[in-house]
Amino acid sequence: MIAEVFGEMVTRRVQRHHALHAQAGTISDRDLLAALDRAIQARTDLGHLIDRIEHRLTHPNVPRATPARPSDPSADGPVTPPSTEV
Repeated sequence: MIAEVFGEMVTRRVQRHHALHAQAGTISDRDLLAALDRAIQARTDLGHLIDRIEHRLTHPNVPRATPARPSDPSADGPVTPPSTEV
């Protein structure tokens, strides 16, 4: 628990540092592209959160199906051998 809080504090501090350099125009091209990648991911994550909130508001008593993980072998259902009939 303490490690998580500390990690979040460090992350926020680093993000603030990067933001100040970006505003001052002293950020490197590599850091600027990394910030763009993080912003794109944050936008995607926000979109997913908005979708879930909207679903809960419009369907308060209906649980939303959670997509199966691609690495989960049971996601595709049981494995059946191919038919040998001609």
